[in-house]
Amino acid sequence: MPSLSFITRQQLQPCLEMPVNPDMYKDAFLQIAFAISGEFSLKTILKNSLRVFLRKLNCTMAAVVRTDKGEPVTEHILPKAMAGHGGYLEPMASLAHALEEAPALPWHSVQHGEQHCYAFMLEDFGFLFLARAAAFDNFFLHEMAPMGKMLARACLACLALERRQQSEEEMLTRKAHFESVFTSTNDAMVYFDTNHCIFNVNERFTELFGYTLEEVSGKNINTVVDPLKQEHEYGSPRILGGETIEMEAVRYARDGRAIEVMLKGGPVRIHGIIQGGYATYSDISERKRNERMLLESNFLLEKSIERANHLAEEAKMASIAKSEFLANMSHEIRTPMNGVLGMAGLLLDTALDEKQRRYTETLESSAKALLSLINDILDFSKIESGHLELEALNFSLRPLLDDLAAMMAFKADEKGLELILFIEENVPDRLNGDPGRLRQVLTNLVGNAIKFTHEGEVLIHVSLLAEKNDDITMEFRIRDTGIGIPEDKIPHLFNQFTQVDASISRRYGGTGLGLAITKQLIELMGGNIEVESVEGKGSVFCFSVKMQAGLPVQQEQIACAALSGLRVLLVDDNATNREILHIRLKAAGMIIHEAENGPSALGAIYQALEEKKPYAMAILDMQMPGMDGASLGRAIRSNPLLNDLRLVMMSSSSRRGDSAMVNEIGFSAYLTKPVPYGELFICLCMALGSREPSDLVTRHTAREARYSRQPDFSEQKIRILLVEDNLTNQQVALGMLEKMGLQADTAENGEDALLSIKAHAYDLILMDMQMPRMDGLRATREIRRIEAAESKKTVPIIAMTANAMQGDREKCLQAGMNDYISKPVNPETLAKTIKRWLSLQPAPETMPVETRAADSFPAPEKPHVPQSISSDFITDTPSANRQSPAAWNPMTLETYLYGDLDMVKTILETYTAQLPSSMHTLKTALESGSREEARHKAHALRGTSANVGAEILMDMAAKMEESIFHGDMDTAAAIFPELEKKAYHLIRILKDKKMIPP
Repeated sequence: MPSLSFITRQQLQPCLEMPVNPDMYKDAFLQIAFAISGEFSLKTILKNSLRVFLRKLNCTMAAVVRTDKGEPVTEHILPKAMAGHGGYLEPMASLAHALEEAPALPWHSVQHGEQHCYAFMLEDFGFLFLARAAAFDNFFLHEMAPMGKMLARACLACLALERRQQSEEEMLTRKAHFESVFTSTNDAMVYFDTNHCIFNVNERFTELFGYTLEEVSGKNINTVVDPLKQEHEYGSPRILGGETIEMEAVRYARDGRAIEVMLKGGPVRIHGIIQGGYATYSDISERKRNERMLLESNFLLEKSIERANHLAEEAKMASIAKSEFLANMSHEIRTPMNGVLGMAGLLLDTALDEKQRRYTETLESSAKALLSLINDILDFSKIESGHLELEALNFSLRPLLDDLAAMMAFKADEKGLELILFIEENVPDRLNGDPGRLRQVLTNLVGNAIKFTHEGEVLIHVSLLAEKNDDITMEFRIRDTGIGIPEDKIPHLFNQFTQVDASISRRYGGTGLGLAITKQLIELMGGNIEVESVEGKGSVFCFSVKMQAGLPVQQEQIACAALSGLRVLLVDDNATNREILHIRLKAAGMIIHEAENGPSALGAIYQALEEKKPYAMAILDMQMPGMDGASLGRAIRSNPLLNDLRLVMMSSSSRRGDSAMVNEIGFSAYLTKPVPYGELFICLCMALGSREPSDLVTRHTAREARYSRQPDFSEQKIRILLVEDNLTNQQVALGMLEKMGLQADTAENGEDALLSIKAHAYDLILMDMQMPRMDGLRATREIRRIEAAESKKTVPIIAMTANAMQGDREKCLQAGMNDYISKPVNPETLAKTIKRWLSLQPAPETMPVETRAADSFPAPEKPHVPQSISSDFITDTPSANRQSPAAWNPMTLETYLYGDLDMVKTILETYTAQLPSSMHTLKTALESGSREEARHKAHALRGTSANVGAEILMDMAAKMEESIFHGDMDTAAAIFPELEKKAYHLIRILKDKKMIPP
């Protein structure tokens, strides 16, 4: 494409001076004028004019161009073939740009190859574009300006006319749309002028109100459809005031009918000026009628609900009255029953002949059976009324199951059955839920399994079904080899008051409530229960429960204040309960005062405060007439002077929310009566600790504390040698080690120990001091000599002895022992000592044993003086300074062996089997005057008695040993007859309690 160059007037001057024919231009002007005068179409004018220009002016191209937002817009172009020709579009755009930059010039030109292109201004429109082979003459250029003005005016006039025609067409279209809506809408429409007079209505208005346009035209809009309103209530003045309205209203038809309508209206503006208004009426009569019917129905429903609520409230009050009656009956029944059980227990601890003991045991078992029946009936009543809810307590599963199995083992043993407990390893131990109800379910199902099984076994299998975050689902399977259940009876098994058949009730007893209660308790715990059974072969009861993960047991120690000398106030309206508890606590050396109600208790507390002898603890009964235990607790906690007084709540019947309530009040412990002996003192010790436990102390926390695990050494490759001549002491020590995951070889004396050491390499030696043939001191010195001579590694040797005499500690040190544990051995102390001397916490080997400072040697522990209670182990001995030692404390061995009753019975059998022989050899040594032999036998008796909980024998043997040590053989001999009598009395007690064979 050739480049463009603008042609100035100077360059065109030679062309302008060329001779021209003026008539040709005049003819063209006349043709244009003619076209303009007779045409009113822009396209027609441009078409005719441009054709004339092309012919008369000898132009090769002509176009009329207007600008729109800076861009050229071609209205017409001739010849049509040139419309898309790039050779002319480019100079056209260049000339438009030039004219915009110099709007004062009436024309501009540009040289485009062989063509001369001109742009002539058309004022207020655009420009005229002409292309010619030769340049225009001067005449045409000068005459083109007035002609351009004429052409521009014509173009603008035609454009205005065309736009007006277009606007009218659009208006007609909109009018058609409006008229369509006006005539076809379901709403009545009316238009009125500024005088409120109607000038148009649609057909729907006529249908709704009955007025035609002719009848209402010119009438006031307000008086036509709402003749009852006063003038100040008219709506049209608001509309003509510029307000848009929308409201529900009542308007009237020609026949007087009232019509409920949704009225909408607004002003009609023309050029911003209000020229009238409109109103639409939607018939909402049907909707309002439905709304009134709905309101009426709602009113009737509300009345029905109100009546139902009233009946429900009456039912609730009746239910509350029933619950209160049951709670009161529970208290009234349980209180005397607990008194019967307590007195029966105290009576069984006294010296009874065979007939009296049989009567008392029958009394105790009957009272327990009656109490169990009462509990079932009360539980069923609570479930039926929806008032039985679950507690949410942290507890350990394995101690609970161990305790359950130990309790059930007695019944299983009586029938010659094997009771097996299997808990899979992945089952979490710490849980949060209701341990009491879980125990109740298991007790019922396991009890039934034992009841209906005559030979074989009962298996309790616990597995983990699911664990997600803190949500835990477990499965319990109780399988027996009993009589089984007929298939057609299984669907009715969990019905209330139902048993397989009548003969079951006659033969085995029961109310038929147990399984019904069990099923509903399981469902409350988020689980379900299923049964599989083959008649004559046995049954499997399988149930699941959902619980939360429990908080871990804190490992820090909780100090236990000595109970002896502790001032305690007992508050209970029942004299029997006070008497039983008084006897128990006084036996532990506590100073007891009693009050029979809340006001007298407050008086006693404030009197003690004035006398500067405040009580350290108050044990309150929950159910008391007048001021109950909770109210009394609140009264005490309201006085800051009594902040140091520890409160313990005891209740005959625990209800949902009681534990949370007493915890909020400020109680330290909450116990349900009757409380077992050991658990009572553990709870009191925990409540009296140097700090409050993070959770409320309950029987569950006490049970967990009794059986919580020692550190587990099972994965450590540790070999221990236990050197102990007494079989009972051997069994106790081996049982403790086994519970820690350790195994030990045994040697009965020092000589056997030396043989074992030569045959095996040991990591630790537990050495008794007094043994026949070679005692512990001689054995230790010989071991140290062999190690030095053969350059062997020094093995830690721990003394285990009941010796508490002055100089014993120094003798152990001089012999080469590393540490000292006094008997009876505390499992916690044993575990800590093992940790200290084994590879977990190795002792320094560079320092010779003989050169260690005496101050670094641990002081011997005083027998029966527990220094602290930890979350790993809590002794069940009620007090270090007990005033009345028991003939047999059942909690001693049970605590040492973490509730392993089978092991407890085995050790007691061994102890009682050796006891007559021990008594005989001790008597012989006393009669012969063999001082050393007598001291050794008394020492051995003291140690074994301490280990099994024979507290009276232990104390008497200790006194005898001390007398012999000081050379007073006569005193020792005087003690022996009573000692022998107590020994045989102990054997009789253990037989009566079925701890040893008869």
